[in-house]
Amino acid sequence: MKKTTQQGFGHLGLALFLVAAGIIAFVGYQVVKTNSAVAPPTTSSTIPATINSAPAIKNAADLNAAENTLNNTNIDQGLDPHSYSQDVNSLL
Repeated sequence: MKKTTQQGFGHLGLALFLVAAGIIAFVGYQVVKTNSAVAPPTTSSTIPATINSAPAIKNAADLNAAENTLNNTNIDQGLDPHSYSQDVNSLL
């Protein structure tokens, strides 16, 4: 019976895999390095500098007063509905 030695491309495949992994790692490192050099975003001017803590709710009257205060607070004053719709549609 004739003995055959089969040699494939296993080493070449491994070398190509290592080169591709090295390239991906290098590009990823460059992206992280570039993004870390960018200044963090600043806070919006509509957010108050200090936030007062709410008083403790001790009875039903306090709860009703807190509910009325929250219901009368306009939290959407700086939002543009058209811009919001465009942003949501761009995500879909």
